Amino acid sequence: MGISFSNVPDDATCTVIFEQEMALGDLTVLYRKWHGEGVTGDDFLLSAADTGGMDDAALENLVRSSTLVAADTPLSFSRTGDFICVRFNVHPV
Repeated sequence: MGISFSNVPDDATCTVIFEQEMALGDLTVLYRKWHGEGVTGDDFLLSAADTGGMDDAALENLVRSSTLVAADTPLSFSRTGDFICVRFNVHPV
């Protein structure tokens, strides 16, 4: 792993319910289940250095290979500092 996930920026609008480092393909990612502002969802946080400059299409293919990702869920990507966040399975509660 290139960067420690202890340095991942927090999202003040969300409460993390669960988080666990896991393998996604050849990468180690931080999986988070979260709740905030009337919705719940999931994130994969990846070290930008570990992705080797993958574009959004390659990241989408990688993320969709996980059984945690619902087939019809839209994905959103954000890049903050040394991390890439891919958000999925977002729905109102």
